[in-house]
Amino acid sequence: MKLPLFVLILITQLASAQPKMIVDQNGLTSAYILCSKDVYSINELPSFIADSARSILAKYMGDSLSKKLTFSIAQIIDTSRYLKSEKKKVLPPNLPKYEMAYNLRVPEIGIKGLTIELRLTQYGKKLKLTWPRKGVKDISVFLPLDTIRTFALVKAKKLKFQIENCKVDFIYDEQAQKFLWQFKFPNGEIDKDGAGKYDCISVNWLDPNDFTVDKISVRVVY
Repeated sequence: MKLPLFVLILITQLASAQPKMIVDQNGLTSAYILCSKDVYSINELPSFIADSARSILAKYMGDSLSKKLTFSIAQIIDTSRYLKSEKKKVLPPNLPKYEMAYNLRVPEIGIKGLTIELRLTQYGKKLKLTWPRKGVKDISVFLPLDTIRTFALVKAKKLKFQIENCKVDFIYDEQAQKFLWQFKFPNGEIDKDGAGKYDCISVNWLDPNDFTVDKISVRVVY
């Protein structure tokens, strides 16, 4: 069966505009570095804190994904030093006692490395977890990256975006509790460092029908 000429042209253009898609984000960005102690082994934490962390991770990530985690680092926050450094008299209710980072590796779906942050109170209660609260407990829920890429590029072509030199970023939207792939298409002149204006399509990794289209400006701070 012969394909129409416009379809062949579209396929050729999409093939030349394949942005690299891989999750490679490691490292803990902490707000408490000046008032905390670093711990590099989970065995250095109180056993009930380690047990609480394992239980929370298994609850939200499922057994199969939580078993792919490797402990990276924890910070034990000194509340007295925090009050002094921040010049406060009362501790904020969301101040953690333990800030923990784990590395998730699932190369078969495109996750080379992803830092999962978990914050706990002194009693082991969860304050923050950079993972959706529900619905993401197995790798089967993640769509193939080719599916997400093709959807975004076809949508961009329909919107007459400049698909050449497309850039793509992986983002965890903590407020929306979603894993997003953000495709950025140049809209005008882009400098050598990537600063400029872009047409942007953000696609939910679990559901390509859940997407947004925006215009963004990228600035580079030296």
